[in-house]
Amino acid sequence: MLDPSRNAVPVSSQPLPAAAVPPERAATPELAAASAFDQPAPRFRLDRTVGRHVPVRFVLFSAVGVLGMGLHLTVLRVAMAALGFSVAQGVATLVAMTNNFLMNNAFTYRDRRLRGRKMLRGLFSFWLVCGCGAIANVAAASFVFRQQGAWWVSGIAGAVVSAAWNYGVSSVVTWPGRRMEPAV
Repeated sequence: MLDPSRNAVPVSSQPLPAAAVPPERAATPELAAASAFDQPAPRFRLDRTVGRHVPVRFVLFSAVGVLGMGLHLTVLRVAMAALGFSVAQGVATLVAMTNNFLMNNAFTYRDRRLRGRKMLRGLFSFWLVCGCGAIANVAAASFVFRQQGAWWVSGIAGAVVSAAWNYGVSSVVTWPGRRMEPAV
C-alpha cells in the first residue's frame, strides 16, 4: 500500500500565492534573476522521480558538491604552481567550501536560506563544521598523493572523505530545520 505522505509535495516546492509577493518587490532585480530552482516545477519533478528513493535535498547537495569538486580541482591545479601540494590542497578546500556554502544556501536549503548576519554566521558555522572534514580531506589527499602521485586522484580522494561529514553535520548545525516533536 502506498504511503500518501511519501507522495506529498514538500511545502517548499509549492508555488507561493500571488498575495505573498508584495507589489513593490514584484519587479525587483532579485526576482528577475531568480534561479530555476526557485520555481516549483524542477523541484517537483525531482521529488516525483528520485525523491521517492533519495531525499531531494541530498541530490541537490550532491550536485553542488560535484560543481565544488570541479572548482576544487581547478584551484588545486593552479595553486600547485606556487605552493606545495598540501598547502594548495588546503587553499582549494577553503575556496570550494565557501563556494559550496553559497550555492547550498541559494539552492539546496533555499527554504531555510540564511540572509544578512545569519548568512555570515552560517558561513562561519559551515567552515567550522566542515573544518573537521577539511582536515581529513587534506590528510587523505596527501597520503594518496604520496602513495600514488596523481594530483587529481588525490584531490578527489580528499573531497570524497569530507563529503559525508559535510552533508550530515551542516544540515543539522548550519541550516537547522524545524524540530519535530517526538512521537508519543
